[in-house]
Order: sequence, then structure tokens, then C-alpha cells
Amino acid sequence: MAIEYAALRGTTNGMDLSTITEIAQYFRDELKCDIPPNQPFVRSNFNITKAGIHADGLLKEQEIYNVFDTQTILNRSPEVAITTDREPD
Repeated sequence: MAIEYAALRGTTNGMDLSTITEIAQYFRDELKCDIPPNQPFVRSNFNITKAGIHADGLLKEQEIYNVFDTQTILNRSPEVAITTDREPD
């Protein structure tokens, strides 16, 4: 809801959206709650690309593959994962 608010209003109105990441970490680490993989912004694979061409693009021109500054907004940088075998999405 906070992300939608900021998107619709064009401002966070003083909200610190990085607390979304902190709350998710608290749920995982302290409450031992699994966060479903389809939850945007907080799942473990959020902002990670495994596809070769996208990984290359992210490393060369981050702004194309990361449409908003997730490091500043959510305290989560985009990452590239390299695996030895193909994993299902």
C-alpha cells in the first residue's frame, strides 16, 4: 500500500519505505515466517536476475533493468545470480 501511495501521489509524504525490507527481515528471522515467493518487494529473490542477457544488461546499464532506485527506496540493490543449472522461475 505504501508503494502504491507513493506511485499515485508522487511522494512518500515522509514515509521511510526501507522499513518494508526491515519488517520482512523481522518476519523471516525473528518470527520464522516464510514469505511466499510471489510477494513483491520482500521475497528473497526480489530484484535478482538469473537470465544471462538480462544479467549482462543489468551490469552494463542498471537503469534499464531496474526502473526505480531500489537501493534508496527499499535498501535492496539489484543483484545478478549465476547458477550451474537452469532453475524454474
